[in-house]
Amino acid sequence: EQRRPKELLSLSDLADILGYPTDVNLLEYSVSSRGYRILSKVPHLPVSAIENMVKHFQSFQKIFNADVEELVRVEGCGPGRAQSIKDSLRRLNELNMLDKYI
Repeated sequence: EQRRPKELLSLSDLADILGYPTDVNLLEYSVSSRGYRILSKVPHLPVSAIENMVKHFQSFQKIFNADVEELVRVEGCGPGRAQSIKDSLRRLNELNMLDKYI
């Protein structure tokens, strides 16, 4: 969806675009990584699976801490995909690429 630049200047409009609540004091609201960017680095993980993970867990920290059994509970994520996600996140963590996300 195309947005006008003026919409991006309004804190409440920007929060709405990013999926954050707009009925709170946005200057005091804590924002954390949801995982879209880092999950896009997992090989062969489709956007639909990334969206399901983010929707289910709500934060990257929860995705990172989830075990394979918890990941399998997400729609479209079988045991093989769940293990692939865990392995990929472990490798990225070993390469110190996750420091700012967890």
